[in-house]
Amino acid sequence: MTINWDAEKMSTGVGEIDEQHKEWIRRFNEFDDAVTSQRGVEAIQDAVDFFAQYTHTHFAFEEACMQKYNCPAQSENFMAHAEFQENLSQIDSWVKEGEASLIEVFELKTVLEEWLVNHICTIDVQLRKVV
Repeated sequence: MTINWDAEKMSTGVGEIDEQHKEWIRRFNEFDDAVTSQRGVEAIQDAVDFFAQYTHTHFAFEEACMQKYNCPAQSENFMAHAEFQENLSQIDSWVKEGEASLIEVFELKTVLEEWLVNHICTIDVQLRKVV
């Protein structure tokens, strides 16, 4: 399923975070298309590599913003980020080792989709209250 940016529901009030979220969504949509059209392991590995790399830069920036503005969701955000990175690392290992089945790839797609939307719309948007 394609994710569409919805400023009313997803905006954090921090322009740079919102732009990073838009990039996450754009890249997720490319990944979704690669999985749906069965473009192969390379496209999936490229997406997983991007998500693994992007979590480090985006999460660090977002966590710093939450700390800077003393956002009440910062602990919850930090724990959600750590859990997501752990799950992504496991999936990355499966893909790199050639052990990711089609079921696991679809699981990753579902997890990414749900996590992106739910995390942005419930935790990240709490920044709006403090910026």
